[in-house]
Amino acid sequence: MLILTYFVMPNPFEMIKITFTWTFAFLFYFWPIVLVAFILGLTKFIIRKKLPNLFYFLNNRRSSYSETKVTRQALALYEALEDRNINCELEKWDGYKHVDIAIESARLYIEVDGSQHYTNKKQMFSDWQRSHYSKMDGYHTIHIPNRMIDNDVDDVADAIADIINKI
Repeated sequence: MLILTYFVMPNPFEMIKITFTWTFAFLFYFWPIVLVAFILGLTKFIIRKKLPNLFYFLNNRRSSYSETKVTRQALALYEALEDRNINCELEKWDGYKHVDIAIESARLYIEVDGSQHYTNKKQMFSDWQRSHYSKMDGYHTIHIPNRMIDNDVDDVADAIADIINKI
């Protein structure tokens, strides 16, 4: 019987009927499986890409902008950059954290750090996380010690201005 069906040409209308029947059966019976697979894929994307940012934001958010404290070093560097016609923003909120100085045109964040950023392991890990999330958003972060600003603010501002102008 199998040999006979192989040599007999099936009716084209019968083939269309079979095709539509199987398509309908697939759509009717298997759409929940396709939907679940789509939701699982979307969930995996959210967990891998967006959820870490949300947890970082929830754990490190400040209750209001007024709680941010601009250090005198960050303010000095900001003013020095403004004197060099660099368009920058002081204490920018990027959706996850406050950044000391942001230069949007260069996609650059500048963090002016005290000694605790180089000696405290929790602070070092927090800085690493902040830099990682900034990198995920397409921004580079430069960390400058307070001492550099206290001693050589003009040299630091000149170097940053040269970098910005070359980009």
